[in-house]
Amino acid sequence: MDDTSKTLIEGEREARILMLEDVPTDAELIERLLRSAGVKFTSSRVDTEKDFKKALDFFDPDIILLDHELPHYSGALALEFAKEAKPKIPCVFVSGNISDAMVVDLMRKGATDYVLKQNMDRLVPVVVRAIKEITNAAKIEELNKLRNEFVHVVSHQLRTPFTVILWNLQIIADVAREDKNKVDIATVDGVLEAAQKVSNRIEDMIIALNIAEGEVITINKKLNSLDDIMEATLLRFDGVREKNKIVLEHIAPAPKLPEVKCDEKKIAYVFGKLIENAFLYTDEGGRVTVSLQKTENAFRFEITDTGIGIPRDDQQRVFSPFFRARNAELESPDGSGVSLSVAKKYIENEGGKMGFTSEVGKGSTFWFELPLE
Repeated sequence: MDDTSKTLIEGEREARILMLEDVPTDAELIERLLRSAGVKFTSSRVDTEKDFKKALDFFDPDIILLDHELPHYSGALALEFAKEAKPKIPCVFVSGNISDAMVVDLMRKGATDYVLKQNMDRLVPVVVRAIKEITNAAKIEELNKLRNEFVHVVSHQLRTPFTVILWNLQIIADVAREDKNKVDIATVDGVLEAAQKVSNRIEDMIIALNIAEGEVITINKKLNSLDDIMEATLLRFDGVREKNKIVLEHIAPAPKLPEVKCDEKKIAYVFGKLIENAFLYTDEGGRVTVSLQKTENAFRFEITDTGIGIPRDDQQRVFSPFFRARNAELESPDGSGVSLSVAKKYIENEGGKMGFTSEVGKGSTFWFELPLE
């Protein structure tokens, strides 16, 4: 597993701190100082070369605290090994006896900072700063990755619908030159449909990038009927459903659900993407079932299809921006792979949650819940 994928991302989990320390009471003091300052972490203490090298792989630390001299190993050797094996992990020396010349040498070899055990007041700010630096580096790495994927999607996945637009525009131009009164309406519709696909995908990708960069999602909450939003969204796909001869089963709530405070535009987006995907990945003659019900604590929407399903190995990445399952790429090569990540973020921003179950060849069920209050 590479350094970037395992690096601490702020807010996702606790920091992992590896301590090379032969005195248990010193390690306990370090832990106590960090916890009292509100630092969230798990730690592992080792005091031999063998255990240190093993922990570097299996504990996979976010930050390493090194004592300079131990009975069976030295912090300098540990620093040298750590910088060769995992150069992005910050290494901080916490030692009792260390000269200025040693400090200069260790910093030159890659140490992040040092703290003297007789002056532990510096420990917390040094550790917190190191964690923040590696967190920021991970975020920059992730954003660069997203930008690269964005360029890939724009240059490849949008090529097909844009080619349709150009091709149909050429037909319209040729027909217009021959007979100004004769323009095929089907050709015009083809241009409009392809243009709408391009517009929708570009909008999805921009939203996904904005979310990744931490942009605050503006919420325009007011009382809305989830039934009405869902039914209006279903109507938009009547043409697709009829064209592919898909059976739609709509399990309506009885009685009608009470209104809930939510952002109508964003909830409509979520309904639209889940319904669109169900129809897109269900073969001709298949079945799609939608239901909207009130549970004890939430409003729950489910949509079940008899489509291609999602391979088990791909399921953990379904809500990752720009990711598409292997069989989905074969079924619909020009998709962008961002709508589900955006939909999940919208639901979570409303205080809800989203998930799914799926089996290849049998179909999928996607669901979301919004809290009653």
